[in-house]
Amino acid sequence: MTMVEDAGPESGRSDPSASVDSDGDARWQQIEARIAALVAARPRLTITKDSAVWLSIGPKVLKRQLYVDANAGWESYYLKLEPGAEVPPHPHASVEECLVLSGEIEVDGDIAREGDLHIAFTGHDHGTLTSRDGALLYIRGPLAPLDENTPGDPFDL
Repeated sequence: MTMVEDAGPESGRSDPSASVDSDGDARWQQIEARIAALVAARPRLTITKDSAVWLSIGPKVLKRQLYVDANAGWESYYLKLEPGAEVPPHPHASVEECLVLSGEIEVDGDIAREGDLHIAFTGHDHGTLTSRDGALLYIRGPLAPLDENTPGDPFDL
C-alpha cells in the first residue's frame, strides 16, 4: 500500500490519509480530480497547429489527435490520407462526423469533397474509405476502444 503525500489544496492531490489500493482506483480518482481542477481553472482551450504530432496509424494514413473527452466518450482528430490511402470498413458505436478540409474521399460510392460533411450514423458499418488523390479530414466521433477485442478502430490502435 502506497501513501500519497499532500502537496496542498492547490496541487489537486488528496489528503495524506488517502491510500492507493492494488487496482489503482484511488490514483485514478486523483487524476480525474486534477483534470477537473484544470478544466475549472481554464474554461477553454486553443490547440495550435504546431502543438501535436502526426502518427502513422495505417498504410498512407496519419492521425493527429486534437482533443479527447473521456467522460463523454468522444474524440476529435485530423486524419491525413495520402494518395491511394484506404481506411478499412468499421462499425460506429455512435455518430461520427467527418468534415473534408481538403481533397476528396469516397465511402460506399458516396464522394465527399472539400467542405463536405460525411456523417456515419450509430450502429451502421461502412465500407472502405478511399482517397485517390489524398485528403485532410477533421473527425469527431466515439473514442476508439482500448481493447483489441472490441470493434471500432479500423486499424486496431
